[in-house]
Amino acid sequence: MSATINLKALEFEALDHHGLVASTIEKFNLVEQFDKKLPLSKEKGAIVSHGQRIKAMIINGLGFMANPLYLSPDFFEGKAVSRLIDEGIKAEHLNDDALGRTLDAIYAAGSTQLFAEVAFEIASRHQLFGRSARLDTTSLKLFGNGYEVFDEDSEVAIPAQGFSKEHVSPVKTMHSKPHTSSISHSNTIEHCPP
Repeated sequence: MSATINLKALEFEALDHHGLVASTIEKFNLVEQFDKKLPLSKEKGAIVSHGQRIKAMIINGLGFMANPLYLSPDFFEGKAVSRLIDEGIKAEHLNDDALGRTLDAIYAAGSTQLFAEVAFEIASRHQLFGRSARLDTTSLKLFGNGYEVFDEDSEVAIPAQGFSKEHVSPVKTMHSKPHTSSISHSNTIEHCPP
């Protein structure tokens, strides 16, 4: 006995590569971590939590990043939002008002502190800290007149007069400080003080 399937009755939704991103977010429990740090009262009518909104923005940012927030529902239209974000969530729930309130909550909590705490928890839980670390510095000599200090309070590396590691007369220099461990790598560039 063969069964027939009525294709007109089926509804298709795309996951694309966003399913991989969503499963990685779930593996690291990002939604729960952000919800713990940015609580949202469901009593005020919120359907989507801050953690779920952040998950949506991550997924959206990897596929639709040049568009403004008000187009987020358009991005999720036709995608399996209930599978990507959570059951009961629809594309229209991920509008610019909801996402904007989450960005405001991130700002109020201090974005650097918030993301550092979440990253530390992930690294601790998944044992991503290495047993060894290495710090090295490199001197970069810069030539030309196009390097001026515009803002003393800037966190951006700006070349300045200084001495290179080769003990050459004062030249415009920057120092690169690559940090490496057995798991992760990072780099800090700063200007050499005069």
